[in-house]
Amino acid sequence: MSHMLSNANIDPCYALRKEKVHKSLNYIYGKARSAVDLGKVAFFTSINTLKCMIWGRTRQEEKEATDIGVEFWKVVIEIMGLLAKPKVSNFFPVLARFDI
Repeated sequence: MSHMLSNANIDPCYALRKEKVHKSLNYIYGKARSAVDLGKVAFFTSINTLKCMIWGRTRQEEKEATDIGVEFWKVVIEIMGLLAKPKVSNFFPVLARFDI
């Protein structure tokens, strides 16, 4: 993965990255009078850019990528919620062997 995302491989994708960032900025600009979740926009921008850099894309895949991005976002949020929940064994180390 480190070779795939090395400078030598990322530099040729400059135009693609620029396009994705401009697309996100246009989306934010279009929502000028309403609240925008910048974390979500940044997440989708980075995921879509990485997907396009690794696997390429077509226009039909743009819609599918958005659907996949939404589902991936939900999974990430769920994982973050699970990681934030404290375990009983954090407070009572004697119970660590029971993994509760």
